[in-house]
Amino acid sequence: MKKKAYRLPMILGVILLTLNNVVSVGALTTTVTNRSDSISLAGSNGYFPQALIYQELLGVPDTLIADRFNPIIMARRQLDSALPRYKSAGWNGLALQYFDAPWLNGPSGLNNQSAICTSSQRNAYVWGNSITMTGAEFCNLHDAIVTKSSLPEFPQLFPTENWFVHNANGRISRNVGITQYRVNLGNPDVQKWFVLVARRELGKSGKATAGGVFWDDVRDNPPTSLEYPSRSLWESAIIEFLKAMQQGLDVPSWANLNYCDEFFLPVMQYLDGAMIEVWGLDWSGNPYTVAEQKKQLDRIDQGNKPVVLMVQGKADQRYQLYTLGLAYLVDDWSYFYYSGGNAYYSLPEYEYQLGAPLGERWEISSGIWQREFQNGRVTVNTNNRSATIVNGQTQLPPSLTPTLVITSGPASNTPLPASPTPTPGIASPTPSATAVTVQSTVTALPASPTATVVVIPPTPTNTEPVVLPTATQTPLLTFPTPTHTSLPPTATTTATNFVPPNSPTPVPTKATNGSGLETIFDDKDIAFAYTGNWEDVKNRNAYKNSYKMTYQDGASVTLNFTGQSFSILYNGGRAFSKMNVYVDGTLVGSINQQQKAAAQLRWDYPGQLASGSHTLKLVFVSDKTVATQTKGSFDAVIVR
Repeated sequence: MKKKAYRLPMILGVILLTLNNVVSVGALTTTVTNRSDSISLAGSNGYFPQALIYQELLGVPDTLIADRFNPIIMARRQLDSALPRYKSAGWNGLALQYFDAPWLNGPSGLNNQSAICTSSQRNAYVWGNSITMTGAEFCNLHDAIVTKSSLPEFPQLFPTENWFVHNANGRISRNVGITQYRVNLGNPDVQKWFVLVARRELGKSGKATAGGVFWDDVRDNPPTSLEYPSRSLWESAIIEFLKAMQQGLDVPSWANLNYCDEFFLPVMQYLDGAMIEVWGLDWSGNPYTVAEQKKQLDRIDQGNKPVVLMVQGKADQRYQLYTLGLAYLVDDWSYFYYSGGNAYYSLPEYEYQLGAPLGERWEISSGIWQREFQNGRVTVNTNNRSATIVNGQTQLPPSLTPTLVITSGPASNTPLPASPTPTPGIASPTPSATAVTVQSTVTALPASPTATVVVIPPTPTNTEPVVLPTATQTPLLTFPTPTHTSLPPTATTTATNFVPPNSPTPVPTKATNGSGLETIFDDKDIAFAYTGNWEDVKNRNAYKNSYKMTYQDGASVTLNFTGQSFSILYNGGRAFSKMNVYVDGTLVGSINQQQKAAAQLRWDYPGQLASGSHTLKLVFVSDKTVATQTKGSFDAVIVR
């Protein structure tokens, strides 16, 4: 935090899947929680998810915490006090234990190692939000340095003066106002100590045990220190510290990175989540430029981890709706409007149930962004710092309405009824703190070439049917369709917008040969063999509501099938790259998955294979020349 004080409650949106595990370090054995391979946002009731950081919210009942807040991030004492109460109200989520990483709480008068602690120093009350949570714990460290002995709790560790950061005069760097001492996070023995203490805390029996850790203020740079005379040296030490925490703790590890600048991406690979403390506004409460805000949005996309977006706002809530709208543009996001104290500044828009996003954001005009949700739309204008959040079902403008083509008979182009112009927004009542909200003017996208929606026909009665969507179904957003140039046959293939069946009815898992029937293999089918790192992504527009995504160059998926042709369903968007298509070891095409906006698409193999068994292999190829094109996706295969 910029100012040292107890940390404020903040709103976060993350759900972590956890499993109990037993970990041993020397004589220490603790029960901890495994880090999830995939961390994702989830809002079970359609509200944007929230979490509680450090302190309880004034005037917010426990029942509301239990209903909408997850995870809870607090220091040990706050967890012990509040978490049992929240659980009694029905809360059943993830708790992360807070640590003020670069500082050790301790008694006053100990910023040099000349004598052991006095009795009064050992019994002194200190804040409980650092690795040393009592005066006695700090004195155990201090006395071990003075007497050149090991730590009583961890006899394998022998602390030295090098465990601290020192000012130019050689004295330990100290925060005099609240009696904290700056610890050297780059010291390997200090890192081991942090891991051991964190594991002890996470394994406390009879306590409100957390399932992960949150490291605050890791970028709080030592001023003119002997060990770290430059910020770059300190940031290198921070990376080593977070790497050690990731390797030593089998639990989610989060950190406050303060800014979303050039340091953000290098460090995110060693974290499961991060906090940006100056989101949308700088430390003085002034909005960022249009260009800088776009850079921050792009960095969060590339980081591919959940983020806490904290706003250094004002009590008049002038930019609260604008910064909330910015948050809606991000995946795996959270939001908190900070204005001093532990007050909770709400908005009417907090009650909106927008549901899950239907795709990624897109820039509809210079500096104006928009994103569609299951039950609404968010538009943000970074030019005049305004936002509109529409609550309720939205429809596409006529220029974006696709046509519907039924492939079970002769091709036809029967257009859907034109959708009305989008509602400009729902006027929000004025918050109690008198928020000033400027509604943005949304510039519509230019008319795009009409895309086709390919719908799979129902299968005969001897197989379980795939339900055909009706023509009145709200279509996906459609943009100019990419043309895919493939190897033989030489015919040009076109990706088409795919509308998945609504029915959860399972489809056959073995292909039918020679009868003209189609069989859909979902990405979770056991017939697929995956190599590399893939993760599941939930999306209601995907076949069976999810698809696979990878960030690893060369990751592949293979299917052995019997048939003479096939189609590939996949997800496209701004950050997607290419997928090479191989049949029986021969490259037959390359799918460019990049789109102006997120869409569920279909790629059709243009040729005819010999009757019999074949091997289909998809290989992700990232575009190394474009830093933002890092994703590859796969949803299903249709075999004919």
